[in-house]
Amino acid sequence: MQELYKEGNTLVSLAKWQEAISSLDITPSSLAQISTAFEQAVLRRVPKEPFGLFLSGGVDSTLIAHILKKHNHSPICFTVGTKDSQDIEFAKRVAGGLSLEHHIVTLDDQDIKSIIQELKVIFKDHIASNPVVLFGVGAVEFAASRRAQASGLKHIFSGLGAEDVFGGYNRHKLAQDVNKECLLSLSTSLHENDLRRCDLVANHFHLDFLTPFLDKEVIRLGLGLPSEQKVKDGLRKLAVADLAMDFGVPQDLAFRQKKGAQYGSAIQKSLERISKGSINSFLR
Repeated sequence: MQELYKEGNTLVSLAKWQEAISSLDITPSSLAQISTAFEQAVLRRVPKEPFGLFLSGGVDSTLIAHILKKHNHSPICFTVGTKDSQDIEFAKRVAGGLSLEHHIVTLDDQDIKSIIQELKVIFKDHIASNPVVLFGVGAVEFAASRRAQASGLKHIFSGLGAEDVFGGYNRHKLAQDVNKECLLSLSTSLHENDLRRCDLVANHFHLDFLTPFLDKEVIRLGLGLPSEQKVKDGLRKLAVADLAMDFGVPQDLAFRQKKGAQYGSAIQKSLERISKGSINSFLR
């Protein structure tokens, strides 16, 4: 299906994306409504042919995996990291528990250095507010997408958008109004950073990223959920954890306060070694 942020194979402009978000009829919502909407959003995106899932072992991708398995769909899972990666450790547990085919892409410093050089070409016209995040997360998506393409896949599920809709960033913990911060995040940084990065990587590998957290109805209901159901007592993205528990995700996985992909994969540490502490200079 067509994602809200796409027109054909093209990422919509920032202005059109902001128009789409601002046009949503945001009214008070409940976790039960979001649960139904999210399950439907996942199922509407299931293609007829074999498909993949970016599985980091975090709550977002784990929730998607559980919903798919509940409905007898078996995605091929892809996890990226160095040998010290926490994401690989947790993703193994998730894929094993659901009996899903699991491809683990283990990278060393030389692999990551090579990927960064390729990403410099892919991102050459993209000006990011944080190049370290752009290349760190981009390296994970690049490696997983390359393996997915080599496996003959054209479609792959992603947890993209969960942080923005449900308050997953540290700035949401600090915000006086969590939903206002979520709306700001969705309207600006998500498009200019995450959507643009994913679009470039997906197009490079001729893949279709399936993003149920950015389903129109999920966004609308998510922005209507009371703030205290998203962030409370220093914990972020509580609503997603509660949803995950409802779909059978073990409590410790549901409430795992996962770090960004560049950290969970341990690619950030590799970049620090490769660049000898001068990451920004290395990424230029």
